[in-house]
Formats: sequence, structure tokens, C-alpha cells
Amino acid sequence: MNRDEMTPEQLAAAMAAYRKRNDEEELRLRGGYSNPVPLEEVAPPPPKPYTGMLSPNQAPYEPEKKMSVEDLVKNPLPNSWEGGYVDLLGELEGLKEHKDKAGILTAPYGITAAAGLKKRKTETDRDFAERAVSEYKVKAKKKLGDSWEELSPASQMLATDVMFNAGSKAPKFYQSLKDGDIKQALTETLDIVSSLEKDSGTKKVYIGLAKRRSVLYNKVAEEQNLPQITEVVMQEVDGKTYLKYLRGDAPPLTVKINKPAAGGLKRIAVPGAVPTDKKGPFFG
Repeated sequence: MNRDEMTPEQLAAAMAAYRKRNDEEELRLRGGYSNPVPLEEVAPPPPKPYTGMLSPNQAPYEPEKKMSVEDLVKNPLPNSWEGGYVDLLGELEGLKEHKDKAGILTAPYGITAAAGLKKRKTETDRDFAERAVSEYKVKAKKKLGDSWEELSPASQMLATDVMFNAGSKAPKFYQSLKDGDIKQALTETLDIVSSLEKDSGTKKVYIGLAKRRSVLYNKVAEEQNLPQITEVVMQEVDGKTYLKYLRGDAPPLTVKINKPAAGGLKRIAVPGAVPTDKKGPFFG
């Protein structure tokens, strides 16, 4: 029977049956409840930390950790060593503007006016230090010419550090590198330890610079299988300074400098080097 043939009573009954079937179907879809049960508001789970893994075979990502001088000295140098060198400068020279032992105003990472650079307004302290290191690296590379490319990363770092502190005033050092005599080049760095004391106008020897020379010395000594410097002892005699670089059981390296010693520490351990118990007297 179609709709046109139904009486009003039959049409009303058919519509009621249709609505009932719809209600029953909706009830079935709701799981048997006449009214839907509201869902509890549950906070979404926190996102999983990024592991840096692109495939299950990769090692998980580990966030970069701040490294001590000992870590920086022991860690192998990457092919591009500038970042590690800046970190090392931060540990050795400090991360705040200060006056150094010679009374010279020094920016974080040991950058002074001698660099001939000014910090830009948009630069962080580290950005400025990285730019300064790049400048010194370019100067060292130019000084050494074709020999630069033959140097290991540690030796390039050493050459840049010498350029940082001595500029071109280390001819024997640069010539030794050009000649491929790495051992002699290392020895030539050990007397680059003086700085002009601002108040007296006198150049003096600073054990802190000897420590810095030793840290860089050890980087190269490690790859050359040479004994590392573990301690530095300083003594002034008749206006001349004697530095003894102790190397564990190996013979020490003694350097005489015709300049007075600056006050302060007279003995200092070299971070990252193998410690020695053989301290003994300064002069045997």
C-alpha cells in the first residue's frame, strides 16, 4: 500500500513505526544508552622526546653536554675543530668580560683589542669569539701557505692559537711547521708565555699562558705519541724566568726567558693530562 492509499490513521501508524525503528538503530549505535555518556576530558599524552632516529638501526640522539677542559682536551678533534677550540678558550679564559692578570681588558673567550675586531650589536659573545678565531685561522693559514693543508686538525689549532697570542712573532715555530718538524714546532711554543703588564709597562711571564700552551701542546703530542705535559713550575732568578714543563717519567722541558715572572701561582697542573706523582725539586 502506498502513501496515497492510506487513511490518516494508517499513515500516522506507519510514521510512528518508522520513527521507532530509527530510535532503535540510534540506540544500538550508542551502545544501548538512550543518552550518550559524556567522555572524560583527558589531557593528551606528552609528545615523545625526539630521539634523532630516522631508522631503528640508528643510535639515539643524545643532547650536547657542556664539557670541561679535561673533556675538551681528551676528546679527539673533529675535521672542523673551530667550535671545540672556542669551547676550550671559554674554559681557559672565562666567559665574562674581565681584566686579565696583566691588567688588560679582555672580552669573554680571551678576545682583546689586539685582535683588531669590534663586537657587533647582533653578535653574542660566542659569535664574536668564533669570528675572531676565524680571523686568526685565516692569518695562520696565510702565514703557512701550502703547508697548512698538510697539518692535522690539532696542529692547525695549535698554529691558530700561536697566531692568537703571538701573531707573526714566532718565526721559528712557523718555519718548523713548514719543514714538517712537528716536535720542534711544539718546543717553540713553550716560550710564548709573556704579556705586557699594563700598570708597570713591563713584559712579564705568566704561568696561565704556560698552562694554555701546555693544553694545546698536549693535543698535538697525543697524536705524535710524545709525552704530555702534566704540570708547569715557574721560578724567577735574577730577573729571568725559568719554566719547567713536567712530563711524568719523561725528561722535563726547561725554558729560560729573559723577563721577570708575574706574581701569583708558581706551580700549576695541566687539565686533561696524565697526572704525575714525581714532583721533586724544581732544579735537580
